[in-house]
Amino acid sequence: MRYSEKELLSLALQTPDREGKILHRMSGTKARLEGYKDRLIRLKANFLFLFKTNEQGQILEPVGAVLLERCKIQPEPKADKANVFSIALQDDPECKYYFACRSFEECTDWLTALRNASYENMRSNIMLLQSKLSRHTGQQRLQHSHIPAAGQ
Repeated sequence: MRYSEKELLSLALQTPDREGKILHRMSGTKARLEGYKDRLIRLKANFLFLFKTNEQGQILEPVGAVLLERCKIQPEPKADKANVFSIALQDDPECKYYFACRSFEECTDWLTALRNASYENMRSNIMLLQSKLSRHTGQQRLQHSHIPAAGQ
């Protein structure tokens, strides 16, 4: 996938699908509380953006972006903090992002939102719904229902 820094920043600053303050650390950082940094995270389409904020919660600068494709999003039951989930990239298994939430409910909500954000997941859901609709209506294909494979 190709994108420019300017396009990515523009997407990051649009109204997010979901956002929240959360603790974050990367794999390889200290597994103690000091390893976590307070971040604003924003979910927009299939990107998760991370921002530094000031004391008033205003965005200072972006510090990262994760494309939510070909990654494993899961709870971390053996984490050093409660209510932690992680995002591991398939192409780089050594790279893992950890996020610590304030509550179990917040953690579950983020897991659901992130898993549902990927193009692959949306494509699977559309194909499932299309199949159910075809069985219900008896039509083989619906109009305007071409769904390209990932990467097309």
